[in-house]
Amino acid sequence: MKKFLVALLCGFILSVQGIVYGETVYTIGDTTGDWGMPAPYLHYSRGPGYVRMSLVFDSLLWKDRGGLVGLLAREWSYDKKGNAYIFTLRDNVRWHDGTPFTPDDVVFTFEYYKKYPYQFADISNIVKKVERLGQNKIKISLSYPYAPFLTNIAGTIPIIPRHIYKDIQNPLQFADPRCAIGTGPFILKTYDKASGLYIFEANKDYYLGNVRVDQLRIVKVNNQVIPSLLTSGQLDAAGIAPEMVPGLKEKGLNIIKSTYDWNAKLVFNHKRYPFSDVRFRKAVAYAIDRERIVKIALRGNGRVGSPGILSPDNPYYTEGLEEYRQDIEKSKELLSKVNYTKDITIIYAQNFDQCAQLIKEDLTRAGLKVTLKSMEQKTVDALINNWRFDIA
Repeated sequence: MKKFLVALLCGFILSVQGIVYGETVYTIGDTTGDWGMPAPYLHYSRGPGYVRMSLVFDSLLWKDRGGLVGLLAREWSYDKKGNAYIFTLRDNVRWHDGTPFTPDDVVFTFEYYKKYPYQFADISNIVKKVERLGQNKIKISLSYPYAPFLTNIAGTIPIIPRHIYKDIQNPLQFADPRCAIGTGPFILKTYDKASGLYIFEANKDYYLGNVRVDQLRIVKVNNQVIPSLLTSGQLDAAGIAPEMVPGLKEKGLNIIKSTYDWNAKLVFNHKRYPFSDVRFRKAVAYAIDRERIVKIALRGNGRVGSPGILSPDNPYYTEGLEEYRQDIEKSKELLSKVNYTKDITIIYAQNFDQCAQLIKEDLTRAGLKVTLKSMEQKTVDALINNWRFDIA
């Protein structure tokens, strides 16, 4: 799918590592609610679903501001000649049910994911072989050189317990409470799909030491009541809309501004004409005033995106890309070559309503007939995954 980008201010985020010691319960408000069971095969395939799962399950490595850090692995090295990574695992790690964690769990995890791919990292073609070396080491041999292995695989995939999953033939249907037994800092105590409630309790035997809160609660809330819940102390953290910032600052709340590491994008169904025609996609790009979207829909709390996906403040940003600044005449010229006069439908999640309205205005100026359809994010995702859309 060809993507045209507008970088947005993602929101205002909470880092669990930043919680002050001594607090017993920490409550986070979330406007979506349900992001799936926090287990590897059952969490919803977006960031919030993964984050909830990662509270329960640890990977071999993790990332902080300085780069890669060890979780279940305390040391790692690369064997260039053999194109393999060797990990030394931590001692005295236990699963939440008390079973000791061993290198066999890691070997099993990789073999299991090759058979039943994990949604955030398909290793079926990348990993050639996984073997145990002695009491606390494993060796992962790759099928070919793969530079992002440490971040995209070792630092992403959750290690699962062999003693629980070895007999599970259909992990997508495995919703038993045992599916959420991990080695992570929190133990899942409550998951209510209908209400979107998650309650995690601290893993008192966590191998990296004391967890900073006794209980972490994530509750579903209406966006409009977030300010009052924050100021009254019923919530400790929540994502807020840009227009809420000044009022909450005046009341003394701490506003945490995220980096520009998330983007909103238009996705084209290139299995349908005219969306398969690059001239049409360029016409849409030239029609949209992204500066206006940032100014109006985001109240200035965002940054105009890059067709290269990464924000200009990202160290990996590529200079010199076509910026597609608004040019209605150029858009009209390209559309005249495509010669498409039928209506097009743009589907979008409800929180993008104002962005969608602004985009429709711009595309209408270029001569397109546009219908907007607002729906829940999960419905949008499902339609995209099944190619049942024009533009999303």
